[in-house]
Amino acid sequence: MDPDTLIPLEIETYAFDLDYANQNNQPKWYRAFSDRETYELKDLSPQSYYEQATQISLNQQAAQRYRNHMEIDHILNPDAPCDADCRMSYYCRIVSNNYDDFQYCNENDKMDTFGKKQIMAFEDMI
Repeated sequence: MDPDTLIPLEIETYAFDLDYANQNNQPKWYRAFSDRETYELKDLSPQSYYEQATQISLNQQAAQRYRNHMEIDHILNPDAPCDADCRMSYYCRIVSNNYDDFQYCNENDKMDTFGKKQIMAFEDMI
């Protein structure tokens, strides 16, 4: 934690290998990813996460990378497309503080300056 800004310096996600634990009767944890490295964030400020959420909302590859890291080794098809609704859901997940905010964001297409209609129009141009 930066003592001046109180912004975390690193956020790492660890995962538990359940198959290994069941076979060996002991837990095995491993570092799955670092937010800063994986998403190439300049820092872990709210602004950096907002910028990443915006990229996810507009870019299918960024959304797939986010999904694949969030589902750590449990995604059946890592190359499955992530359409506008999928990206909207991930955007809302990142920018929302709680479930009610997430639901409101998702149900009302609250993407600040990047509404779902603009995403669909953008996709149509490609």
